[in-house]
Amino acid sequence: MTSPMLAFAEEYRFVSDGAATRVSMHATVEPGGSLRYLGGIVAVGVRRQVRADHRRLKTALEQP
Repeated sequence: MTSPMLAFAEEYRFVSDGAATRVSMHATVEPGGSLRYLGGIVAVGVRRQVRADHRRLKTALEQP
């Protein structure tokens, strides 16, 4: 995703692990515009949001 305020790239990897699948993710976030001065705060917010999104995804995928 790219916008004037934020560039965000994600890479997901899916690896078979017996009967399960391991998922790993790497993300790069680059604030732009006025957000570039708040880089540390933006990074904390993005980390929190990604973790929350992944918890919801895990819950949805593990439901029978």
